[in-house]
Amino acid sequence: MNNSRVWLNNLLVISFGLVFAYSLWSATVGWDTPIVQQYEFVQAKAAIGAYYIASGGPILRYEFPIFGPPWSVPYEFPIYQVASAWTHNFTGMPLEQAGRLVGKIFFYLSCIPLFFIARVLGFRGKTILIPITLFLASPIYLFWSRQFMNESTAIFFSLAYLMAAMLWIKKSNNMLWFIAVALGAIAALAKSTTYVSFALVVGIYLSFEMLRNRSFTLSRLVRSFVVLLFPLIVGLVWVRFTDSLKSMNPIAADIHVSTTWVKSYLFNAGLSERMGSFWYHLFRITIHDAIGHRTVWIFSVLFAVFLGKRAWLYWLCSLLFLVAPLIFAHAHMTHDYYANANAIFLVFAIAALVERAVVSEKKWISLLGAILFVLVIGYEVRDFMGKGYIQQQERRMEPVIFAKKLQKIVAPNDVLLMYGEDWCPVIAFQAERRAIMLQNGNWYNPRLAESLSLLHAEGKKVGVTVLCHEARTDQKLLKHISLGPLLLRDLCDVYAYQ
Repeated sequence: MNNSRVWLNNLLVISFGLVFAYSLWSATVGWDTPIVQQYEFVQAKAAIGAYYIASGGPILRYEFPIFGPPWSVPYEFPIYQVASAWTHNFTGMPLEQAGRLVGKIFFYLSCIPLFFIARVLGFRGKTILIPITLFLASPIYLFWSRQFMNESTAIFFSLAYLMAAMLWIKKSNNMLWFIAVALGAIAALAKSTTYVSFALVVGIYLSFEMLRNRSFTLSRLVRSFVVLLFPLIVGLVWVRFTDSLKSMNPIAADIHVSTTWVKSYLFNAGLSERMGSFWYHLFRITIHDAIGHRTVWIFSVLFAVFLGKRAWLYWLCSLLFLVAPLIFAHAHMTHDYYANANAIFLVFAIAALVERAVVSEKKWISLLGAILFVLVIGYEVRDFMGKGYIQQQERRMEPVIFAKKLQKIVAPNDVLLMYGEDWCPVIAFQAERRAIMLQNGNWYNPRLAESLSLLHAEGKKVGVTVLCHEARTDQKLLKHISLGPLLLRDLCDVYAYQ
């Protein structure tokens, strides 16, 4: 081995070891805290689905019991929920911790497809540790993989789909083709908004390799179309299936079907928003969450310009970083966790830039690449310690304590009628009770009567009326509904239902 490269290999191995240990430690921070942290609505949504699966409920028609009967209002295919439920049942650990464990397992499993993708793209020797190390230290993946959410599940299957497709294209192996098709379908089911960017990458790579090798045989073309289109078809079939279930629910029918969500994700961001606050959000929040700080990104752009044609992969990955937020602009601007779908491309862009620099024959360029690598890790750690580390330690127990009080006054088969919490199922999940939750601003939903009729047909009844936040003092609402005796005044006001 060239002695001049020993220092580099040592740096990469030591950095990987330290970052791996750091990532393990970061997962333990606030491990036993309840699900009352950032985006508690999304976490509780996944958790309540997993809870009813763990309790023996249906899987494909899994329950999201906050809209009244029929209780099945599914969104993503319940890969993460099933894995969390089974882990909870098998190990006996609390469901919250089981879900966090599953999220972390998928986070570390993502290093496997990253390894093979890097190999296909020309990373050799110890440089293959560069993208893996930067991924393990990335604040967005450290934080969100620790939450009760399916983000790390979706990113794993999307990366695995890309890996299998690239390996099939390279080796023309029938088994790899089948695996790529299957993984693509799973990725589309796990989270369509994450899958989209990776499907685009697969399409680009397929087209480039066919053009480069002039492999335009009918068999190759058909297989390529199947790799690209079959996952999309599977995803659309699932959406149609979930829409059919949602349409049966009086309260969820009009608002939670796919056409409404697509309109929100695709068209709810106007041109002025896309041209202004969108870029500000991307520059000041998403880039920080992905690689630690915008300073790193600015330096990487200048370095890529200096490297010229050798930095082509950096530029391509940087463009791919923009795909998901440009398509789903409103979702990315209102929910930071959506950047899990595209942050990996910026992480890989930086990794590609570092790799091109450190393999240079010019020692000073190699040294600059190593400095950039260490600088990115440093900023990634700094960003996580300044934000994610603090958030993971939040221990807001009020909803948990209130939910335990609800358990004592509401029979297990009775249902909560809730106003003021919108559709946030934290209290319902912690209380282990089904609920009918009325959307804020739509408390007088005319379909509530139909929902209550379906509830009575099931042999269930509303146990209590729960008023939270502004609903507690809204005089118009208080005159509109009939309340029984006050049973509990705590985080919310709880009245006997009548």
